[in-house]
Formats: sequence, structure tokens, C-alpha cells
Amino acid sequence: MDRKYPALLLRWTSPQDDDQRDRLLAELDEFGITAADDVDGAARFFFPTIEARDRAATAMSSIDPSATGECALIAD
Repeated sequence: MDRKYPALLLRWTSPQDDDQRDRLLAELDEFGITAADDVDGAARFFFPTIEARDRAATAMSSIDPSATGECALIAD
């Protein structure tokens, strides 16, 4: 059985520049990001626990209102 990792997939209505991505990473870092990657024009952030991911997803509305988030469990 594959292990599944809590992830938050974020998409934006307009492209993000490097400075915006860096600020977002700094804000989300307080939730314990363990990895991040780009996939299909979106950013995917991995967290150590489902709870940390869910707290980050809740905070996203105030961190970056232009982002839409989707919580997922990603198989290894």
C-alpha cells in the first residue's frame, strides 16, 4: 500500500511572479511545508500532517485571496 501525503494544490486567476511565490512560501512555511512543486500551472505544497495542511488551506483566504485551493492526499 502506498503512503499518502497531505497536499494543498493552489491555482490563481492570473500568473504569479517570483516575488509573489516567495511571499506565499514564507507565509505557508509556518504550517510546516515539507516540499513544494509546480504541476499543471499550479503550485502543490506538501505538509507533515492533514491538520497542518487544513490550517494552511483555511489561512489561504487571508494570505492570498486570488488563490483557490484544493486539499488532496498524494500517493508516493
